[in-house]
Amino acid sequence: MLDAYVMGRTPLALPDLSRHEGLWATSLVVSVVLFVGGVFAATRLIVRLPEDFLEGQSPRASPLKKVLRSLLGVLLVAAGVVLLVLPGPGIVLILFGVSLLDFPGKEKLLRRVLSRPNVLAAINKERKKHGAPPLRPSATHLG
Repeated sequence: MLDAYVMGRTPLALPDLSRHEGLWATSLVVSVVLFVGGVFAATRLIVRLPEDFLEGQSPRASPLKKVLRSLLGVLLVAAGVVLLVLPGPGIVLILFGVSLLDFPGKEKLLRRVLSRPNVLAAINKERKKHGAPPLRPSATHLG
């Protein structure tokens, strides 16, 4: 602490959380719910992808569906960011959230990431466990 004063900075004061027992319990419950929900959502999304997802264009949706998908995408990205510091599949939820958002070049980026050999192998392993056919890699993203 003396070094902080000598260097002209104020010391970092951490709050005393010992008086907030409910905060710890709430944090634990939120963490467990996000972890279990994130794993469930990620698995469900992976299994529901059509096997030709990496090969072609996705069908165009109505404006209402686009808005709802974007809202869900923002929620998934936000939950993924939270799960980067809490236990759970944060990166997976961020990827799925981004996949639901609508921005130029999204499909090309998503197909490129999902076509990576390690990512595709992990996705297809999960799909196989749930009886879904494997995703077929796009010919333009092979190699």
